[in-house]
Amino acid sequence: MTKDESWALYEIFIRSRGGLDHKHVGSVHAVDNRMALEHARDVYTRRQEGVSIWVVRSSDILASD
Repeated sequence: MTKDESWALYEIFIRSRGGLDHKHVGSVHAVDNRMALEHARDVYTRRQEGVSIWVVRSSDILASD
């Protein structure tokens, strides 16, 4: 396995200060959940606009058609 294969794709959801629900804002690659959360904070909350962050491994999302 190469280094690139060990980095999973995570979807990022953020709840804004006044919002009631989390909104999808993008994705990051990381080797584990903790790194994904750190990357999400760095990339998507630069101006402290979120009060809650969810990071979800893309492969764990189940969606209907």
